[in-house]
Amino acid sequence: MVKVLVVDDDSRYRAIIERVLSRTCQFAVTSAATERQAWETLEHDDFDLVLLDLYIEGQKSWETLKRVATHPGKPVAILFSCEDTRGNADLAASLGAYAFLPKPFDFMHLQRNIESALGLRIRDIFPPAAGSLPSDAGRHDPRNP
Repeated sequence: MVKVLVVDDDSRYRAIIERVLSRTCQFAVTSAATERQAWETLEHDDFDLVLLDLYIEGQKSWETLKRVATHPGKPVAILFSCEDTRGNADLAASLGAYAFLPKPFDFMHLQRNIESALGLRIRDIFPPAAGSLPSDAGRHDPRNP
């Protein structure tokens, strides 16, 4: 199971992300409201993915991004922020972030970034909605007659 750490001081936004990832994707989601909580959590557990808000308690969270990038478990970091600037995106990339997403983000864009970052197929982590057809419906698979 994919383990995700969500770090955001906005409890409502954090709760939305947690719900989407745990219900839709069935990820094991842990959250932190402060950088200190994130650091303590990272000391005690390994994660596949860290979703990190750029601003935590009014301060930029570059130090947390650095800690994630050097964590022995090598989690993938995706940073997000309302302050969507080229400078922030470039600095995030230089510190090891896989992606920098504008906040509020489109959850389909987040899904594509998670899929790409973790090397998973979208339907492996985001099952199709009930009643929908998979994108390859109707195609004949020669391996499965």
